Amino acid sequence: MTSQTLKTSEPSTGKVEGSETLKTSVSIIANVPLESKQILPSLHPLHLADLRKSGLSDETIIQHRIKSLRPKDIDKLIGYSIPGLISAYIIPFNDGNYRLKVFYAPGQERYADGRKKPRYIQAKGPGNRLYIPLPVVPILNDTYTPIYITEGEKKALKAT
Repeated sequence: MTSQTLKTSEPSTGKVEGSETLKTSVSIIANVPLESKQILPSLHPLHLADLRKSGLSDETIIQHRIKSLRPKDIDKLIGYSIPGLISAYIIPFNDGNYRLKVFYAPGQERYADGRKKPRYIQAKGPGNRLYIPLPVVPILNDTYTPIYITEGEKKALKAT
């Protein structure tokens, strides 16, 4: 893989205009191999980079049907709006529910009162659900196989 030099607004410091989120996102996208666009066409490069940063393989991403959403579909899907939300990918659950990993426009990561906006969201109503990765489903009834619990879908996927 070849690395690319980022164009920055302040060449002497290496800082990118905008928030640290933008800097991180641009850095990650610059290092996504070209072949990933061909393997995972349903994922935006920023989303693929985020999943890979969490240690998930392309096979795991494909197996669990994780895909990018069109920006215009996000508010419709969740039933509410969060100002500044510009991008999301969906992590489907086996029971038909889902959670979204969301991304905000640079400088829009906080509410007016200073609180951080959520990084993961879901539709109104269903409440929290247990996420069970597909490889775990066949062993759920096996009382001899230990099952470890972790917080977060991506951590559960990485663990399996």
